[in-house]
Amino acid sequence: MVRLTLTAIGVLALCTVCSAEDKGRCPSGLPTNMSVPKQDAPPASDPDKKYLGTVTVLTAISDQGYVCSTQILRGVSKEVDKTAETRVRDWHFEPARRKGHAVPVAVLIKLTFWKTKTGEIVTDSPKP
Repeated sequence: MVRLTLTAIGVLALCTVCSAEDKGRCPSGLPTNMSVPKQDAPPASDPDKKYLGTVTVLTAISDQGYVCSTQILRGVSKEVDKTAETRVRDWHFEPARRKGHAVPVAVLIKLTFWKTKTGEIVTDSPKP
């Protein structure tokens, strides 16, 4: 019985490793004490939208272009910050390159949020 249990655990572990997707190497040693200046309201692209603010997200990107981690450096509100972080985590980037080789990087991403007349919170920040 013990042998069967250990075999089952081994098979499950092997299946987990085999099915895991390689997302590449992530950058290490991200700065934690960066200050981001407050951004002025950009001109409204639509007069029916009210500017809520701009969320600045420190984003670690692997050498495969996947988002490894995110950190809000300047936020607007819990709801808007969570929306920004979720949106950025879903993105996939073209890997950064140094001397022709893909490298992990950390970048600042700014997403601008607006509130429509109907109360919907939207962003006009494009995907990468």
